[in-house]
Amino acid sequence: MNHMNNNMDQRDGEEADSLEFIQIISKIQRVVKENKELKRKNHHLISQNRQLAARHQLLELQINEYMSLVQEMEQQLLTQHEYVLDSMQTNQARSKNLLYLDNFGHTYLINYLDE
Repeated sequence: MNHMNNNMDQRDGEEADSLEFIQIISKIQRVVKENKELKRKNHHLISQNRQLAARHQLLELQINEYMSLVQEMEQQLLTQHEYVLDSMQTNQARSKNLLYLDNFGHTYLINYLDE
């Protein structure tokens, strides 16, 4: 009877070990599967990150180009403004204004160039 109990205990122990081994294998398979999924997601994120970096670089180049154009336009505007001011000063220096009052009480502003 004692021998039989030992055999049954041994068989129960082997079955418990076998069950524990199956559970460990099952956990390993789940971890491997999760790892594969995480790697896939990671590759996707890396790809998205590279795309965003390329877009960012393109936007920086465009901003630099636009800023260059803005500076060029500002310079043209300043040059035109200076030209207009010089032109106005030249015209003012050459022009003379006279107020003329006629016989009927009307006042006229007469502007002529002194050349």
